[in-house]
Amino acid sequence: MNRAEASALLERLRPSLEMEAAQWDFGVFLRFARILEAPPGGGALSLEAPPGGRVVPLELWPHLAQVVEALRLHRLIVWLKPRQIGATSILVAYSLWTAQYHEGARVLAESRGEVEARDIVRRCRQMWELLPEALRRPLTANSSETLEWGATHSAIRALPSTSAAG
Repeated sequence: MNRAEASALLERLRPSLEMEAAQWDFGVFLRFARILEAPPGGGALSLEAPPGGRVVPLELWPHLAQVVEALRLHRLIVWLKPRQIGATSILVAYSLWTAQYHEGARVLAESRGEVEARDIVRRCRQMWELLPEALRRPLTANSSETLEWGATHSAIRALPSTSAAG
């Protein structure tokens, strides 16, 4: 095989190699993560992009790249953060990647109340649905409180952090 043939073969294999790499490396997985962007002026999002809203790639801003590196290096991290900096989106992506591709993973989507915790699970489901089919492992449970992957015996579960949450 000459250099041109090898290069052509590599180009044909690249998409499948990237899909495989995404299952092993969170940074590669992020290249395929998509979110629904709110329409101008806000408004509720649904699985269908609302008028003025659209599906966009999850943008890895510099401060989020630091978080990705911290997630690679440490099992637990503490992150004091302001609102609206992409924190939930990056952690939704990490939760989804962990539950789909790591045997026996138990991801707790914890938030201040039941509604907020379920919203995190909804965002995980939404991101899962927006992934390329080759990266979507089949769900065996899909509810407002739980996503489960039987192949990895893993799950994402909503967990309100207050005892009064119901």
